[in-house]
Amino acid sequence: MAKPYRAGSSAVSKREVYEVDEIRRVLKACADTPSGHRDRFAVMMLWCTGIKPAELVSLRRKDYDGVSVRAGRRKVVVPGGQRGRLEELHDAWQQHRQRVATARSPLLCNLRGGALDTSYLRHMLAALSDEAELDKRLHAQGLRNTFAAAMHYGGVPMEVIRRQLGLSDIEYTAGYVGMIAPVGQHKAMATFRLE
Repeated sequence: MAKPYRAGSSAVSKREVYEVDEIRRVLKACADTPSGHRDRFAVMMLWCTGIKPAELVSLRRKDYDGVSVRAGRRKVVVPGGQRGRLEELHDAWQQHRQRVATARSPLLCNLRGGALDTSYLRHMLAALSDEAELDKRLHAQGLRNTFAAAMHYGGVPMEVIRRQLGLSDIEYTAGYVGMIAPVGQHKAMATFRLE
């Protein structure tokens, strides 16, 4: 049995959930350059799939088909309403990637076709946070939290959320979602009546 999700003091900053407007500002802050197209696609992938940074930088071209992402051993389905926009960003990045990538290059490679490191993502997200003038830190876990919260608020069953995020246990998933999406509890209780 998995341990229940517990937010320790180190997890306080990891509770971030971003508003759609904040993510739009971040996407807009990406430069209109080859690296900017790659970074915009990376942010959208983190937001629309909830995959972890290590999974993102290890993706190969064959792991993404426009509808789903093969992240490790699991298949993450991209939400239908985001597929068109994600595919546009993918195509914009691929125009640049095809000039530098080799058959062994990851889906998100550097401008010489080599692999990116997760530290690149951390620095890139911090820079975009500043550029977009967010009043909170932008990090991959926050984008993952936002994906989980959106699924929860959208009525996606907890088992589907668990599979999408690659979590091992339904109780752990419920605890995680309860920590990042407490508004759902308030909404549910606002209409509940004791008679």
